Amino acid sequence: MKLSFATLGCPEWTIDEICKYGAEYGYQGVGIRGILGEFDLTKVEAFFEANREDTLEKFRKAGLELVILSTSVKFNSSDEDDRKQNLQDGIANIDLVG
Repeated sequence: MKLSFATLGCPEWTIDEICKYGAEYGYQGVGIRGILGEFDLTKVEAFFEANREDTLEKFRKAGLELVILSTSVKFNSSDEDDRKQNLQDGIANIDLVG
């Protein structure tokens, strides 16, 4: 099992700060929840399709494995439109790791 931390505790950090401090503090993995105050990872430039490989390379160089990408997607709403929107959001987030 990898010793990991979640960016929920440091949501204002940049990718570079996450990599620097994660490695410096002895972690092997990181769970992404927020970056630069943005919790919708589909809006985070580092995870745009054109930037993903560079972002992953930063994590590799720091010796950090991405162990989870967390979202706010939920499927327990009684409102059908809300469930449909959450499904679309979930699919968009799945595409980040695809």
